[in-house]
Amino acid sequence: MHTASYPRQTVTTVNPIFLVAFALACCIVLAVCELTVVTYRPRLARHVGYSVASFSGELAEPQAGVPSDLAGLEVHRLDRNAYLAEPHHAWNGGSREDANLAGLSYAIIAIEDRRFTMDVRTNVGYALASVAAVGMAIMIGTTPPRPMLGRLTALLFAAAVLFATVTWPRRVRARFARAAQQLRADADQPERATAPLRSR
Repeated sequence: MHTASYPRQTVTTVNPIFLVAFALACCIVLAVCELTVVTYRPRLARHVGYSVASFSGELAEPQAGVPSDLAGLEVHRLDRNAYLAEPHHAWNGGSREDANLAGLSYAIIAIEDRRFTMDVRTNVGYALASVAAVGMAIMIGTTPPRPMLGRLTALLFAAAVLFATVTWPRRVRARFARAAQQLRADADQPERATAPLRSR
């Protein structure tokens, strides 16, 4: 009696680190796409990113609109009642704080009668990429065989990125809170130029 023999099947396994690296690359692409939309199609900025804060209040001078130098932010008028405010890049004279936030955070300011609403948003791709980077660093730091120094470096990197990720929304809120406060108290400030229209 002969028994049937079957060919031995080989199972291919994928290194989880490669999967996390692929996810990280996708998040970076998403972040770049969002940045491109905000830069070249600012009217669509309210449809990308995610909201981290919202401020509102009474405008002291509703007819004056939003000043173009609102708390050091770069302000562009999107339409009759909406503005885009974002931090300056380093090459545009922005401070270190603004340079770190530039391109990754912005605010949509809507004006209705005497009231304003500021929707502060940040880049989704950047937030997801930070989470993926933490995961990949942890996997590298806990997966043998690797030198102890390399594993320790990876874990320290993961801790630093995790701290930056957790504190990022708070930093963004704090930066735009100053702008909201200045907008509320704008009547007490010297006269400013109105933000130019940005229609792309």
